[in-house]
Amino acid sequence: ESSTPRVNEAMCRRVVGTLRLLYGGSQLPRKVKAEKLEDVVRTLGFWMTRLSPSEMRAATASSSPSAASVISAATAATTTATAKSSTNSSAAAGVTSAAQSSGGGGEGELASLPLWAVCVQALVVATENGTCSDCDRSESTNAKEHGSDDDEERRLENAGYSAGFWEAFPAISQQFMFGDRAGAGNEKHRARSGAAAGARGAGSRRLYEQLRASFDVLLIECALDVLRRSWNAPQRQVLFLTRELLARSAGLGTSRALQARAAQRCLFLLAAQSSSSPSSPSALSSSPGDVVTESAMAMVAIAQRVLCNFVTDSRRTGRCPLPSARRAEVVFVLRGLVAMHARHSKLVKSLFDEVCACCSVSDEVVRESAQKVLRILGPNTRLKVRPRESDGIGEA
Repeated sequence: ESSTPRVNEAMCRRVVGTLRLLYGGSQLPRKVKAEKLEDVVRTLGFWMTRLSPSEMRAATASSSPSAASVISAATAATTTATAKSSTNSSAAAGVTSAAQSSGGGGEGELASLPLWAVCVQALVVATENGTCSDCDRSESTNAKEHGSDDDEERRLENAGYSAGFWEAFPAISQQFMFGDRAGAGNEKHRARSGAAAGARGAGSRRLYEQLRASFDVLLIECALDVLRRSWNAPQRQVLFLTRELLARSAGLGTSRALQARAAQRCLFLLAAQSSSSPSSPSALSSSPGDVVTESAMAMVAIAQRVLCNFVTDSRRTGRCPLPSARRAEVVFVLRGLVAMHARHSKLVKSLFDEVCACCSVSDEVVRESAQKVLRILGPNTRLKVRPRESDGIGEA
């Protein structure tokens, strides 16, 4: 490292930008990308986790001359990542959209975002394009020449990650989300960050929180893509990523609503996967339902806590409505349970008491969502619940 913090950061931004361009482009062979992915992930992870939260807020304040451009980029990343959750597209699409809305992927964008955010973007692009395929480039070329586009697409879908990547990515993701980022930078940079934080005050904190929430969502969606894309993943690391990143994020509630909602959505998607489906992710097919079951059990535990807390608090407040964020979380969970019932009916049935309690709250939207869950549980619980035509569920 140089003794000058600004020189260090400028050099790091150039290196990170170069890595992002190399992995996002087609000039570098796919085999080389896969072989170097572990080193790239560890390098980016160091800069993502080297600062404490207060230092990251200061870096956010000092790196961006225009808060509006940064918020625009972060909002685009969050919106794209949220919209693509129900599809099979990758989280790198969110990075591309964010880059375009903030002025492209050149020097302007690198200067408008703090270093840790630029590293998250580069990490998403690298994981998207750093899979190792079971066929080399010559085989892919021959397949295309002979018109077997479906075979080529299947080979790319069956690509996975190296063992070294699985040792690095889950730990770095978990540390970025929840770890103690004590900081490994030099003291001059940390002193400068502290001074900047004091000067910017509350505005700096709000800017940091918005950015941080957006890139938390982006990293969660990246983790979902990694789980879907891998066929050779070690179960220990897969379950660590599911429990320590997705399940833990999903349980944050309304304190970090964007992160919690994105993680809950990912868990519902994983729980709905079928290992017998031809289109199911190969990583989940290679394991006998471990990730699917783990995701479903985690989501049921979170749903039980969310529903119980909402019912208890709504009874305390009487006719006074709870905050909209609380209602939105309950409605989202109840709707997710409806979708999850087809594959995990026994787990959903275990929430029968909590769902019944939600039918007695004063909030009409929550009551209707809870009643819809009861209508699909009716045949399994010997309930005589009259279906409504608008539900589209059929007769119980």
